[in-house]
Amino acid sequence: MWIEPGLLPMVLVVSALPAFAVGSVLVRTLGRLGVSQLTTFMSAMPFLIAGWYFFVGWLLDRWRYRQRKRLAVMQQP
Repeated sequence: MWIEPGLLPMVLVVSALPAFAVGSVLVRTLGRLGVSQLTTFMSAMPFLIAGWYFFVGWLLDRWRYRQRKRLAVMQQP
């Protein structure tokens, strides 16, 4: 029996693709050193995904701040 992932897991993977890429490199590197790949993946991915979303949120916040700043300068008499 084959079960296809739903929309939500697919959106997570696509939106956090850079975190999964870094996690893949980390898992492979530590796996070559003898560390369990499953343990590495399960412990590192929450931090990598949270860090990625924090970084994206920071970039969006910074962009919005600059847009508001430009609008405020343009509306001054």
